[in-house]
Amino acid sequence: MKSIIQIDTLGNIISSPIDLTSFLELNPDIDISNGLPTSYVWCVTVPIDNLYLKDTQKLSFTYVDTEQGYYQQTYIVIDKTPEEIEILASKIKDNPPFPNWIWNADTYTWSAPKNKPTINTEKSYYWNIATNSWHEDDVGGKSTPQIYATGITPKNIPLKVNVENKIYNITFYDTTSNIITANT
Repeated sequence: MKSIIQIDTLGNIISSPIDLTSFLELNPDIDISNGLPTSYVWCVTVPIDNLYLKDTQKLSFTYVDTEQGYYQQTYIVIDKTPEEIEILASKIKDNPPFPNWIWNADTYTWSAPKNKPTINTEKSYYWNIATNSWHEDDVGGKSTPQIYATGITPKNIPLKVNVENKIYNITFYDTTSNIITANT
């Protein structure tokens, strides 16, 4: 998409790109019929389609002078800083999946305040919010994990979950569905 970007006298970017219509609405006093004013240049921004960021990632944009009369936008995916992850963690911490669940600040996970029953391995169990306890699922299809991973749970932390008296590790996938860790 063709946009306009403001630069200083050394060619450093001052502002983010803005599309032509928005630029004209925000700057009605600037006439671009004979070209852009000295402190503005054309910029080509590339739409970002089918990009899936993890909660611990963000985009970093840069603008490169093509020396052909416009700047080209580029971007890279970078990890969020520990401070940004802590801000995200505090938001997640304030919103448990169920009332009374316990936040683990080391693994960024939620766990039930009571262990999941292992009496009948033929049945699945779900967390009942009204009674704040585990209930046997007689219908089928309702099952709640003992531990909830969040979008910021590190992939290198195996989360052991007891399912039908067997221990499984939670499997993580990257954005291309490749297995990152899988242990049973």
